[in-house]
Amino acid sequence: MRRLIGTLAVALVLAMLALLTGCGSDSAGTSTDTPVRIEGGKPSAAYTVRNLLADWPNGTGLYPDDLNDSGQVACHGTKVGTGPYNHAVLWDNGVVTELGELPSSPQISWSASINATGDIAGASVVNGWRHAVVWCAGAYGTPTNLHQADPAWIGSEACGINASGEVVGAWIEEIQPPGGGYSYWYHGRLWSLSGGGSDIPDCDGAYDINDQGQVTGRPVAIWQRDASGVWQTTPLPLPSGYGGCGEHINAAGHVAGRMWGTARRAFLWNGSQVVDLGTLSGYEEVEAYGINDADEVVGLARHMAKNGLYTYKAFIWRNGVMSDLGALAGTSVTSAYAINNMGQIACNGPKGGMLLTPK
Repeated sequence: MRRLIGTLAVALVLAMLALLTGCGSDSAGTSTDTPVRIEGGKPSAAYTVRNLLADWPNGTGLYPDDLNDSGQVACHGTKVGTGPYNHAVLWDNGVVTELGELPSSPQISWSASINATGDIAGASVVNGWRHAVVWCAGAYGTPTNLHQADPAWIGSEACGINASGEVVGAWIEEIQPPGGGYSYWYHGRLWSLSGGGSDIPDCDGAYDINDQGQVTGRPVAIWQRDASGVWQTTPLPLPSGYGGCGEHINAAGHVAGRMWGTARRAFLWNGSQVVDLGTLSGYEEVEAYGINDADEVVGLARHMAKNGLYTYKAFIWRNGVMSDLGALAGTSVTSAYAINNMGQIACNGPKGGMLLTPK
């Protein structure tokens, strides 16, 4: 996952929840006539609901970021004694393991992605900036710091990890314009746990990598190294005037993500075209975050009320139909971030993180 954030200080680390904005593509090939299922329609599945926070006695909040096919859920949450600060944890069959942070004060970390063997990519805060880290299965509690000791690197974050231990994310460079002030430049990055790494050209942030080494991120594209190790970029054809980011890429190289222009929309790149996934009735904006190998997509729909406040509903899209995930689960579900090949979904409700498992 994939929600890449850079910060100036600990206070900003806690406050900045906005995602990177994107640059558009004017190429053709987008389908916008996908059929839409009105929320609450005839369900095609029912789920059992597991409240993740109930399994963390020390926790005060727990929110999922990703899950693998074994049903392990990478999360971030708050706990007794550390106030509002977030901590990366693993939920595994009812057991919550705190993953630990790099030496710093206060102790702050986030998870982002988990691979098939339970290795988790994310970030830990050092001197007010995120540093990209990986927690390796069997060595939880001891994060591997991927942040490069280079004066140009003021921050970094790991957002995706595949079964081979290849990790993608971004590092942040501070730039002083001629007129004064500061600006920040994001560089997409690949790291390998076996050693080495490289910047990803024309990439402002890499959000996910599949086991074939295909990468997606911002702007909306697929990056992959050729036989010589040279990065090749394939931009995905968003509608004219739209920017966006690819959030997750499956084994077939299909991408689920978000695009923004006249409105925020969820999309699926199915290998031949970008498909607008539609929306739920009464909800104007939609964002996709997770996809599995069956091209089932999950995310959230958002509606702004007259008082300016947003309401949210999670959705699942499959076989051309978008459905209200809460109606299928029999409980309120506000956002969904990952779906595995077993059909399990990591999501949030009014009381925090949940794991939905098909009956």
